[in-house]
Amino acid sequence: MQKQSLTMLGFVMLAGVVTMPLAHATDMLCEDKTADVQEQLEYAREHDNQHRIDGLQRALDAIEAQCTNAGVLDDAAKDVRDSQEELQERQADLEEALSEGDAGDIETRRAKLEDAIRELEADTDALNTLQNRLAE
Repeated sequence: MQKQSLTMLGFVMLAGVVTMPLAHATDMLCEDKTADVQEQLEYAREHDNQHRIDGLQRALDAIEAQCTNAGVLDDAAKDVRDSQEELQERQADLEEALSEGDAGDIETRRAKLEDAIRELEADTDALNTLQNRLAE
């Protein structure tokens, strides 16, 4: 009975994560990355930091040559899938600990499950934010 309710709890939390309102994106679209590097480049130029200028210029060139918003979106979707897998593994670990009845192990695995939930929430928020920005 306890295992069944834990599984149901996991599905309810996962459903809530997927539909929750958006907070902050951890990933940036290509134009955001370009603007960020250009801002840092301007600061480095103002302070005559040639070593930093060279590194930032290489970063800017790489962004312009390789970054696509579709690629950024794909990376964010992969992060969500990876987080979902991690959540499922952590949930299975907790269910195993519950069946064994070791209180210390249960608490450890419960904490890891909570971390996995938070990671999935953050990754889902980032993906949703990117999708919404691309739809604008």
